[in-house]
Amino acid sequence: MSRQLKCGFVTLAILIGAGAAWKFHVASAARRADEFWALADDACRRFDFREAHRHLVGYLQLRPTEAEAHLQAARCARRAEFLEDYEGHDPELQQVASRHLSEAERLGAPRETAAVERALADMRHGARFSFNSERLLVERVRQLTPDTPLILEGLIHAYLRHLYFEKALACEDALLRMQPGNLQGLLWRGRMRALLRQKPSAYEDLESALRLAPDFHPARYYLAEMLAAENRYLEAEPHLKVLIEHSAKNLLVRLLWARCRIELGHDSAGAELDAWLQDAPPHHPRIIEALDAAARVALYSSQPEKAEGYARRALAELPLDKQALNNLLRSLNWQGRKQEAQEVETQLAQVIKDLAIVARVWDRLAKDSTNLELRYELGSAYLRLARPGDALVWLNSVLDREPEHRATLRLLGSYYEKCGQRALAAEMRQRLAECP
Repeated sequence: MSRQLKCGFVTLAILIGAGAAWKFHVASAARRADEFWALADDACRRFDFREAHRHLVGYLQLRPTEAEAHLQAARCARRAEFLEDYEGHDPELQQVASRHLSEAERLGAPRETAAVERALADMRHGARFSFNSERLLVERVRQLTPDTPLILEGLIHAYLRHLYFEKALACEDALLRMQPGNLQGLLWRGRMRALLRQKPSAYEDLESALRLAPDFHPARYYLAEMLAAENRYLEAEPHLKVLIEHSAKNLLVRLLWARCRIELGHDSAGAELDAWLQDAPPHHPRIIEALDAAARVALYSSQPEKAEGYARRALAELPLDKQALNNLLRSLNWQGRKQEAQEVETQLAQVIKDLAIVARVWDRLAKDSTNLELRYELGSAYLRLARPGDALVWLNSVLDREPEHRATLRLLGSYYEKCGQRALAAEMRQRLAECP
């Protein structure tokens, strides 16, 4: 056999081998892509949208030009925000969802489907309630399109953010009629019913979610939180043991676990609380709760100076926190600092009066959540309690419904003026002047 012929056979063999290797690579990539898609689909069924999004990112690394995958990734990133209260805020989710949606549109995703997804994002992230987006989405719901459950979820999320409790409950009921096993719907309705003082129904929803999916940890956490709020720590403890085993890094779980163990007399609970305070980022939403608990532990341990430190840290975060003022009062009395204690006692008495107003208004709102005067009264009370975040949510909810509500415009104008936010103060005065 000639040398040239041998070289030809060798070249042919190499080409055949390369072709086979390429086919194997393509088949392997296809299998990996299918695996990523199946994992994402399974995570969606478990309502773990952060995990679903991670799998879809893996899928898109293999199939980057698939519009449907980008659309699904945008949807999962948006739905992952449903559990931010429990899992913690992820500032990248909104940006990631927006990028996926833009790419889906560029690659030819169905225009109407993409428009719905964009409207849901606008409803969630707009500074003010978007009635235009709401009309588009509600019309789709009326048509009972295949994406109706997804739209109802997005509407509920937006309604809760803007305190449209009556609309949120209506959508929750509609969603659960269509999908009785919708875990997120059961969680939302359970938390809403608890907020509106409908405790038996709230327990029923959260327990139903756990019966359907025992590893749906957010439902277990909020069930344990409700039990702890009613001093039913022995009933909360088994739920918290499960959560600590599976979500040991979750700060909400760790804090509730430490509080529960403190109330049940476990010696190590104080150290767990101190560890939580070291690990929590500044201005964590539950930092005051943790500091109040730590101050109480210090008082129980006859350490009034340490309790005073915790109380003052809490008051630096929220100047009129009732429990922090009470802890400070007790620590000052213990140390014999009577004059300082008397000043704190005067503050505490006013706070207790304002909190009584808040409690009465909440009880009335539970029966009439659309009442604007109650919302205004609640916002006013929160301002007096130095809780501007809560106050602004409620006062803006009044203006969402009645843009010419004079008392609210006047109160907000005064508040913004005191805060040095002159542009907003001028806007409130201008709107007030234009009221009929």
